Amino acid sequence: MTTIRPSLVTILIFVATGLAISLPGFDSLRLGQWSGLAFILVGVAIAVFPTSRFVISWDTDSLVYRGLITTREIKFSDVKRFRIHGHAFGDKFGPTLGLSIFSTSSDMPDMTINIKPFRSRDIALLTERLRKATD
Repeated sequence: MTTIRPSLVTILIFVATGLAISLPGFDSLRLGQWSGLAFILVGVAIAVFPTSRFVISWDTDSLVYRGLITTREIKFSDVKRFRIHGHAFGDKFGPTLGLSIFSTSSDMPDMTINIKPFRSRDIALLTERLRKATD
């Protein structure tokens, strides 16, 4: 099974954001105010939860995408076509890049993967596997 996780840059962005949110909490705790603990907990959640949730994995038969909330699966034998939409790689502040995967049973995407958190090299491996499925 091949598994890809968010890039180091994505992880660092979430950790930096979580740390920035936690800083007032550290200051409050230093002053003896326990309410600062809430800032620290929220900061840790922002740093850890999103980066641990985004996972794309596939084997010879199927593709599984775990996003922030849902987990989706599609069999490669059901893939009719796919397309990448959004801004080009390298545009860090543009709209989210998406990989839409269409099955043989529908004209609407059966799965849309947010590919912005992942390295372009890993997405290239995934699209290569999808091309094999659509040939």
